[in-house]
Amino acid sequence: MMIEKKHKKRPTQVNEGHYLGTYESLPMWINHWHQIQAVLQLKRNKILEIGPGNGVVSQFLEKCGLKVLTCDIDFRNKPDALSDVLYLPFRRNSFEIILCCEVLEHIPYSEFEQALFEIYRVSNEFAVISLPAPFVGAAVALNLPHLPVFKLHAGMRYFTAKKFDGQHYWELGRRGYPLKRIKNAMKNVGFNILYEFRPTLSLFCYFFVLKKL
Repeated sequence: MMIEKKHKKRPTQVNEGHYLGTYESLPMWINHWHQIQAVLQLKRNKILEIGPGNGVVSQFLEKCGLKVLTCDIDFRNKPDALSDVLYLPFRRNSFEIILCCEVLEHIPYSEFEQALFEIYRVSNEFAVISLPAPFVGAAVALNLPHLPVFKLHAGMRYFTAKKFDGQHYWELGRRGYPLKRIKNAMKNVGFNILYEFRPTLSLFCYFFVLKKL
């Protein structure tokens, strides 16, 4: 049975079939891998994924034995809970990890801290968040026997302003949204940033692994 919380309806921003088209590029599959690894490394069991998209990540985590509940504003993604990220229909401390990747840029930045507070409220301990962070550069990976893969990237972020394109209101690193501002917002609601990273082979996004203070 789907959980639904009544609130002011926010229009969906993608058409049906969006996640089966060009959205699933190689960088996005790399992004999925990093989402999965970030969750598994925290060694917790009860997960809420906000914005499951095509369900790849939640399905894989479930096959790893984790209990995953999904939440989305779009009923076509068949979430367990139909709700806006600003009004999550769960009690305080309901989940050990909140996974929210490539979602928060779909709301105006004026609502960003409110969304972070909701994530903080329903998390018992951790949150994994990724945001689009456009980057022009190059990346290399060196794979040697019996050694971890060595990865390196270099380049520069976009400095231009972000205009609403029907999906993204803002993006990390664009004019007006520097990394420091985003990190301060996370700290303001009570999160400690355990670590952060830009995936070397998927330079368009940026990850934060957070823990409640």
